[in-house]
Amino acid sequence: MTGWVAVAYGALDLRDWPENRSGADLMLLATEPADPIGLVGSPAALWLRLVNGPVLETELTPDELSMVREFEEFGIASNDQSHSARIKTVRPPRLSSPLHELVYAMVGSVARDGGIPLVFIKGPILHAQGLREREHSGDVDVWIDPERAEDLSCSLEPWGWSPVPDVWNGVPIDHSVTLQPESWGCELDVHHHFPGVSLSEEDAFAEVRNHSTHMEFASVDVMVPTVPAHTVIEALNLTRPEIGVPPNQERREHAAKILGIGGHEGLSFALRLKADASLEGLLRSAFPDDFHGSDGKPPLNWRWREEKNRARAYLLALRSVPRRSKAKVLFRLIWPKSDVAFASNSRVGAQTNKLLTARLQRLTRAFKSNR
Repeated sequence: MTGWVAVAYGALDLRDWPENRSGADLMLLATEPADPIGLVGSPAALWLRLVNGPVLETELTPDELSMVREFEEFGIASNDQSHSARIKTVRPPRLSSPLHELVYAMVGSVARDGGIPLVFIKGPILHAQGLREREHSGDVDVWIDPERAEDLSCSLEPWGWSPVPDVWNGVPIDHSVTLQPESWGCELDVHHHFPGVSLSEEDAFAEVRNHSTHMEFASVDVMVPTVPAHTVIEALNLTRPEIGVPPNQERREHAAKILGIGGHEGLSFALRLKADASLEGLLRSAFPDDFHGSDGKPPLNWRWREEKNRARAYLLALRSVPRRSKAKVLFRLIWPKSDVAFASNSRVGAQTNKLLTARLQRLTRAFKSNR
């Protein structure tokens, strides 16, 4: 006898959520690319029966069975009790923005079904772990197996996400790719490495993966860093140098306090990541009795960002590019692809539909910033 269960790439119970203004009882994200939907009344009650299922067909009225089959067609019900997206519990939103929470659930579900290892970092997770006061973030960040970053981007294309044109995309200097959505209103930053970490991309991700734990977003289980590991990641994020910008002492002091929260496990993780050289001053402040300095110097991906001059920074960054590729990368920096040139102009409010003009304007801005 066929039994039906609830499936979804994200599910939220809005019935007793104080901020609910939608009138819906449930907010669901189907297993096939689509916008989130709201269920109310009898459809919501029926879907919740499937959550507690399996529900046998003999337990359904003809109208209910017809509705369940519509659920199946849409991607929120299945007769496969071992379905990877099966939902067994539904909870109220943990974030102030349900749509933002569904992004976590959707990305986590797509990655799970694609066998793509990743760990969600920063943002609301820091708040949930007591590492920052602000709950909401404007984007979602993941640290991913560097071999699978492109796979994730391709898997998210049907959901309306595409890479933001950037001169560094596909260049070894790059450490992340930003994906922008058509309608979700929340960008996704896909990190395959992190500035300040001297380990290789593969080894660094393995360490993050080995120091992660579970957290649930919109009824989907995902991996996030442990608190000690996250203190190191956030300290690197807070103090990452920016070309031509002096270090922010207030941010450095805050980062040192966060490192202290991580305790000796956090210090150990910083050493395992080989991030101790980048965080040397902060670690001395947070652990005066246990940390006595680094044996090396910060990695190139940190040092070139400390330069005061953008041209000098890029020349230093080029050291990380294989010799056979240096000329090609340098040319791309000076004379970028069309989408990068137009995107660069758009970011500063410049308007032109001529590619040559866009490239020349970008060069002019770069020259002025380096005088």
